Amino acid sequence: VAQAKSALLWIARFHAACWGSSKQQDCLLWTRGGFWTPKDAKGQVLNHATISNTSWLGTVRFLEQKHPNILTPATKGLGKRIAKAGLAISTFLSTQSSTIIHGDFKAANMFFKRIPDIDADISSDDVAVLDFQYTGGGVGAEDVAYLLYPDARGDFWSSESDLLQTY
Repeated sequence: VAQAKSALLWIARFHAACWGSSKQQDCLLWTRGGFWTPKDAKGQVLNHATISNTSWLGTVRFLEQKHPNILTPATKGLGKRIAKAGLAISTFLSTQSSTIIHGDFKAANMFFKRIPDIDADISSDDVAVLDFQYTGGGVGAEDVAYLLYPDARGDFWSSESDLLQTY
């Protein structure tokens, strides 16, 4: 939880520094950062139903092997629910841009200092972030959600309110 707080402080500073910015044009960034885009780099409309459901089925297979106790019918059906809403989500998000987002803000793209798992002395300086290939305009909540909820094990569910307050 301490590392998640450090990461959230970092991304909050990043979003604040770029708030209301149109720097994506000036810096040759993606006009729309992240993965929720209605079209691919060639301008083709993406089939979110196929992408989301196929990706989720792979996650379910992994969870069945490694963490079968956390799977519920609702969890297994999440891919279909996301797929059903995918085009609407991506279309909506493509019209929203309040800041510049990292676009792939997950623990695998961060290095952390060793910090104890306590609230004292946590700062955004405790994390170094890399891999800015999906950086562009977007909604800051996308980065927050991608950090906290990419994992169906829900490691942060019990700390969700505290972590969101940190951001």
